[in-house]
Amino acid sequence: MLKRVLLSCVLLFTSNQVLAEDHETSFTDGHEAVRALASTYIKATKEADIETMRRIFHPDAQMNGYFNGQLMLGSPKPFFDSLVENPSMASTGTNFQADIQDVRVTGDVASFTLKETGFYGTITFTDYFHAIKIDGEWVITGKTFTTE
Repeated sequence: MLKRVLLSCVLLFTSNQVLAEDHETSFTDGHEAVRALASTYIKATKEADIETMRRIFHPDAQMNGYFNGQLMLGSPKPFFDSLVENPSMASTGTNFQADIQDVRVTGDVASFTLKETGFYGTITFTDYFHAIKIDGEWVITGKTFTTE
């Protein structure tokens, strides 16, 4: 009887371990892809790379939040326009940095959080993003932000 109980425990542990490993692999794959999307956003922001921005944002994406206390609701177009109208932070040597603070993936949807400092020298943002995987590619569908 004890042998059967031990064997059952070993089999249960082994099957749970396999399930956990399978889950970890799928989590890591999506997690890394979303981290790559976040990194692409950071680089495109610093370099004012509008073509990349248009590629990583879904055409129907929304961008909402507070900039210095002023409510802004709508599309990412004003953000894109401001990047075009000003010299890139990369070209001016601005100490812009962004840290990926949180990434969550469930199936083909995800969220991630960025903390941006030194945006055009002095602005600090906290950004909350939503992304979705469409035809195998992750795109940003929404950004909610606030200055600090």
